[in-house]
Amino acid sequence: MLKFQPLTFFDMLEKIPLYLIPIILCLAGCQTKPKGSSASGAGVSAPKGIQTDWLYWRGPHGTGVSGQKGLPYDLNKSLLWTYEIQGGGVPVIAGGKAYQFGYYGVEDELQEALVCLDATSGKVLWDRRHSDFVSDIVYNRYGVGAACVDPATGNVYFQTSPGLLIGYDSDGNKLWERSLMEEFARLTFPNGRTGGPCVDGELVIIHAITANWGKQGPARDRFYAFDKSNGELVWSSTPGITPKDSSFSPLIFEDTEDGRRVFYSGTGCGHVVCIDARTGQALWRFQMSYGGVNAGIVLHKNLVVAIHGKENVDTSVIGRMVAIKKPKKLPAHGEEILLLGKEDEAWRNNHMESFTSTPVYRGGRLYTTIKRGELVCTDASTGKDHWVLKLAPDQVHASPTWADEKLYVPMFDGKVSVVKDEGKEGRLLGKTELDGACLAAPSVAHGRVFIQTK
Repeated sequence: MLKFQPLTFFDMLEKIPLYLIPIILCLAGCQTKPKGSSASGAGVSAPKGIQTDWLYWRGPHGTGVSGQKGLPYDLNKSLLWTYEIQGGGVPVIAGGKAYQFGYYGVEDELQEALVCLDATSGKVLWDRRHSDFVSDIVYNRYGVGAACVDPATGNVYFQTSPGLLIGYDSDGNKLWERSLMEEFARLTFPNGRTGGPCVDGELVIIHAITANWGKQGPARDRFYAFDKSNGELVWSSTPGITPKDSSFSPLIFEDTEDGRRVFYSGTGCGHVVCIDARTGQALWRFQMSYGGVNAGIVLHKNLVVAIHGKENVDTSVIGRMVAIKKPKKLPAHGEEILLLGKEDEAWRNNHMESFTSTPVYRGGRLYTTIKRGELVCTDASTGKDHWVLKLAPDQVHASPTWADEKLYVPMFDGKVSVVKDEGKEGRLLGKTELDGACLAAPSVAHGRVFIQTK
């Protein structure tokens, strides 16, 4: 049994298995061959292409939802393989391959790595290792992030904790590399929280705090978009104010009614921001806390829903979930950013505190794990709670995932619960205890659930 002290969750064992949970027992021989793998047999059909695979931190659409069916609820008998790599991120799955960002070794021998595994067998296909050069990251907080895969090409992109942004093809051949620290004065922090890039169209977009020179001299949350084919900078955006914390809030995209492509994110300055994904124009921001907003944003109709675990701007109470009404009209090119305030709130839920756990959105409901170790189901239109299910003593980073009409919910104590929403209550279908603490979200592809523990 792993033992740890509350709030010092990084002072833990260095052995970190990556668990793969198949659709049924692997010895039954009923796994279907995913594209690019070596499995044989009959069963669940592999998706066409890789568009429905788990290509990004929060899945194919950035929502934490998978369309996979026939997944297990009893995980105790479903372990297929493990692979030891240190870290606290999400495996991304594409074309029968699992890409894990993590690290090997300690102190002077520590190297971060992107490792590519066969998703069926767990066999290492390739790994690419990178040493730190100048950062202040605590050694066991490396590897807190995820790679991303381009659905059009299968190329994979990731950034190391000290700020190397690298593109590889699916065979591990380097396409290009940018040093964000050297070129853009990207800052590092002891807590790590590297996060991950995402691909949208022809762009690879990343979020960082930088303090460069000239107009980009002051430290700010900034977003950078690079051409995915050659790594050339396309645009940069500075939507916020001086940050108090770092933030690795994942991005979520949508197309607006006026034909613009935008994305939303939390920032280290306590804001929710909306940015034009093609030009980098900062469209609007809403401040909800004095510290960083690390959880991902959720979209529901005309609402943008966000949660944080810091001090609120209008009270000393810690934590809140807020639904922000989207502006009826976005700024035109060259116009100033819109500053939204309390009058733009649709509702708020003051009983929610979540430092980094990102809610799942499904069917007008939000599913969130909060600091008290509870899974909360909330109405996305009103902010009222439908039900609360206690799963663990507490919760820190991990986020739930929805697949096959079930929620897979990893908790800080290393237990993964499978929960079904039955309307007025959440019913626990099964629970398994893994070796270590869960700090990330499960990913789902090819009839399997992938979970990393620390």
